[in-house]
Amino acid sequence: MVYYHGERKADGQWRIGERGKGGGEGPIFYHEGHEGRGRGSGMKAGRGKKCLRWGRCCGGMCERAFEVRKMRRFSVIIPTWKNLACLDAAYRSVVEHSGADHELIVFFNEYDEECERWLEGKNVIHGYSDSNLGVCGAVNRASELMTTDYICFMNDDMYALPGWDTALSCYLGMSDKLWLSGTAVEAGKATTCYIGGHDYGDSPETFQESKLLAEHERLRRPYNVVSTWTPILLSRRDWEAIGGFDEEYFPGNGSDPDLAMKMYRHGCRYFIGVGASLVYHFSRTTISRFDSKKTGLMDPRVYFKKKWGVSRRRFLNRMICRDRVVTAEYLEKVQHTS
Repeated sequence: MVYYHGERKADGQWRIGERGKGGGEGPIFYHEGHEGRGRGSGMKAGRGKKCLRWGRCCGGMCERAFEVRKMRRFSVIIPTWKNLACLDAAYRSVVEHSGADHELIVFFNEYDEECERWLEGKNVIHGYSDSNLGVCGAVNRASELMTTDYICFMNDDMYALPGWDTALSCYLGMSDKLWLSGTAVEAGKATTCYIGGHDYGDSPETFQESKLLAEHERLRRPYNVVSTWTPILLSRRDWEAIGGFDEEYFPGNGSDPDLAMKMYRHGCRYFIGVGASLVYHFSRTTISRFDSKKTGLMDPRVYFKKKWGVSRRRFLNRMICRDRVVTAEYLEKVQHTS
């Protein structure tokens, strides 16, 4: 039997962690009060101690790995620019598929009467601009409205799947400074960070929602990867310490790696892409709606290197090893370098 992150059991409670098949598989779970590598091998309880080992360290049998925790509330921030059909799907998915009553904040670029009508009857905090501030400016201003201890940035063309938030919440407290990412399911080619090859539609109009909801559990990855992709979950303390997004990245392309570098300089060494936290991504990129020749869009790679003195490729591939599968050995290495 496998207990997946974010899955509600018969008793109505959310269970933390995953129980490995045959005592050796499954992603990293996080729990307190555990030492040793299995039954009869010196396991003991102890407050304040944290286990970052694979499920195989205790064969998935340590009861504390399934400790029930209270679900944390997030401030889910969704910036949007004339994309109300996708926004509606994103809003509905967060409301219907979350394990907690999260604070939902929408920031409208180029606010108009259609945006005003969309807000009617919805429990949403919102901000707006008459002009297009880009993704970074929108998220920064929306963050000023948040009242919870965690900020979750989600694109407006993402559809949150059941358990998306509980899977992320499992890892809160894993480290004092922590970056968590969800995992996107897409129609395109599979990559380490994206679960590709699953086409459930490229727009809300063609969205095969019922089919996706019936099949999403088998899409969950039984492992985590190093990731800086959205959705992103950070503590409010870390967000305020690094100053949010750099608004020079307009309309937003390349801003996530820059935010990750800010977190790295802040002392964060854990960039965990949680394989059980899934969103479906329509991939309706904002950048494609700009004419770079006419608008003179900045080159994010050039700007990154000028700003940080290191190329974006080196930072992602060598410094944080993005896309690498998170193993026990990797975590121990990170612990020694943090």
